[in-house]
Amino acid sequence: NPTISLLADLLSGKDGELSAIMLYFFQEVMTSDMELKKVLGRIKHDEMTHAKLLADAIVDFGGVPYLCNSHNKFFTTEYVDYALNEKQFLLVDIMEEEIAIKNYQQAIDQVENESLKKLLGEIQDDEREHLKLLKEQLERF
Repeated sequence: NPTISLLADLLSGKDGELSAIMLYFFQEVMTSDMELKKVLGRIKHDEMTHAKLLADAIVDFGGVPYLCNSHNKFFTTEYVDYALNEKQFLLVDIMEEEIAIKNYQQAIDQVENESLKKLLGEIQDDEREHLKLLKEQLERF
């Protein structure tokens, strides 16, 4: 099912929500900057919500959210960028959010189901907000 494959990639692919969760988890633990720690924690929580929404959508479309991409490659933390300073974190995060926004747009353009289009658009809006927050943080470093 092409819809399930698309959702699987958004959830468990290299640039998917699971990668984002692990990226922000790692960075939140590694930074000692309290403001950045708070922003990363908030974004991580949003990404966890997105992962749950995508997994629910996979189930709704008759699939099983096995946490693997459309090529049956299971999610791996090899996808996470383990940069070790805040400026590097933020440059990676900004790039990843830009990729996410693009990936959600491609998904919106491909799916027929209107409620799924709406859900993907809402997630994309969150990613745009994350991009804004991360760019504001980058100005501090």
